[in-house]
This record gives sequence, C-alpha cells and structure tokens, in this order.
Amino acid sequence: NMVDFSDELLKIVVDQRGPKQGKKKMKSRTSVVLNQSRPAGSSSPGGVSSSHAGVQSGSPV
Repeated sequence: NMVDFSDELLKIVVDQRGPKQGKKKMKSRTSVVLNQSRPAGSSSPGGVSSSHAGVQSGSPV
C-alpha cells in the first residue's frame, strides 16, 4: 500500500510539474516578443526583471 501511495504521489508531482514547465516556456516566449516590440530604452529594464523571474521560478524546480 505504501509503495502504491508513493507512486501515486510521484505521478501527481510529475503531472503538476509538466504543465508548469510548459507555462514557463510560453511566458518566456511572450516576454521575448514583448521585449522585441518595445523600444530599446524600455526593453532593457524589462529584460532584467524577466531574467530575475526566470531564476526565481527555476530554482525550486
């Protein structure tokens, strides 16, 4: 029973991680598009904030 329970927990964790990684990829793509559409002056601070967010969201994973 304990083994089955741990297996189910593992599956749940994997299922939860999968969609999150996909969303992260989508967010990174949209942020790149936004940075490209912005002028050079406003894109530089946006790039810094997006890079910090990527580090924070990537560390727990």
